[in-house]
Amino acid sequence: LRAQDDFNGWDINTAAFEWFYESGVSVIMPVGGQSSFYADWYRPAKGRNGTLTYKWETFLTNELPTWLAANRGQDPFGNAVVGLSMSGSAALTMAAYYPRQYKFAASLSGYLAPSQKLWPPLIDIAMQDAGGYDSFDMWGSSGSPAWKRADPMLNINRLVANRTALWVYCGNGIASDLDTGTDLGINVSAGSLETITLSTNKEFRDKYLAAGGRNAVFNFPPNGTHSWGYWGAQLQAMKPDILRLLTTPPPPPPPPLPAPGAPLPPPAPAPAPR
Repeated sequence: LRAQDDFNGWDINTAAFEWFYESGVSVIMPVGGQSSFYADWYRPAKGRNGTLTYKWETFLTNELPTWLAANRGQDPFGNAVVGLSMSGSAALTMAAYYPRQYKFAASLSGYLAPSQKLWPPLIDIAMQDAGGYDSFDMWGSSGSPAWKRADPMLNINRLVANRTALWVYCGNGIASDLDTGTDLGINVSAGSLETITLSTNKEFRDKYLAAGGRNAVFNFPPNGTHSWGYWGAQLQAMKPDILRLLTTPPPPPPPPLPAPGAPLPPPAPAPAPR
């Protein structure tokens, strides 16, 4: 929710670029998008610092990959998308609707049932706090098609049918040595937010398995708050899976054809009759 306009949070709070250096995988970190849920908003995004046009889904799934293909030679298909907190649900939503683009999707402490129960008002309160935005400008009234489209819980069948490789993580609100902050208020908030998020992550797991999904890692450890130390550790843990999926060597080329006029090799002998 609190994405900054100068650097991406992964770059500010982790060594993600360094972790993937010379790995064979290009790491792209979009900057900005406070309270955006990385969605295409119904209306202009009016916040305390002015009005913006939020068309993040269009940018991430169309404009950015098109530019990268034309200017950096990057394949727009078969990539991975990793999101945390508000972008956890966005990562799974994009994988659900753009399966050719994303063969791997990860949600870290994501809100996986945003259209349901108390989540719409909770999201609205959080957006008001983080920039003064209004969720009505984003997806209209709760229960609208846009809220439901952006709900990973309602997109489980798509993800299963797409055979998307998933990585879903959420802590339980209990701090550990990965909580390095000294601000008690921030630490309590991070713990509380993770606690209420965990139940929907577990519900997502149960419904995914019930729908026949068998291509996911679910990681719900006995501690973990809504903070960067855990998300960085999860990115490192999933790195082997990302590299395996995104850097699989191409199949060997077919054997060369014989030179013109060269005799063809004899056919393999037929099996002896029994």
